[in-house]
Amino acid sequence: MSLFGCGSTETVDLLEKYSGFNQHKVPHVMQDTHWDCGLACVAMILGGVNITACLEDLTNQCAVESIWTIDLAYLLHHYMTHFTYYTSYFGSRKEYQQDSFYQATFDQDELRVNHLFDTARRSGIHVEKHLMDVPGYLGYDQAGDKFIYRDPATSQGYCAISTKDLDQARQAEGTDHDWYVEQTEWQADWDWGGL
Repeated sequence: MSLFGCGSTETVDLLEKYSGFNQHKVPHVMQDTHWDCGLACVAMILGGVNITACLEDLTNQCAVESIWTIDLAYLLHHYMTHFTYYTSYFGSRKEYQQDSFYQATFDQDELRVNHLFDTARRSGIHVEKHLMDVPGYLGYDQAGDKFIYRDPATSQGYCAISTKDLDQARQAEGTDHDWYVEQTEWQADWDWGGL
């Protein structure tokens, strides 16, 4: 998968083309550890809708390090309710039991994750089993067929990825095609040359 390639001509062109993204209302939040990527993403989502939540507070609220996307849905729901969590699979998946990220706590995770999915609707969390198409979302440059996004693992303010590579990434083992989609009134406030 190719994001911004270091030192390439394409990198310079992309940085110039999408430089307005740095002023986007979704702030860039860097993760602190190898396991809090999802928490940093929640902090970015919340910041984009003018809700302040620092990474430390989110970490304390989550209370586990083996975070699954459903954990993040409950955390996000604590702050906002107008989003849908799309996934291709409800519950935990036994094939992740041997994954090094989940291995030590899988049995506890399995109980927690399955319970969270079972109670999501009663808790007011909208979860749908659905595979999302990628075009048509904020941060998508149709002319360049690229998504512009924030990556909590890098200090770059933004990154770009082709639709093909993003689709490959979201189908990678362990992702379950998960997406959070928030209904918003946002309008792009940057110009990508005819978007």
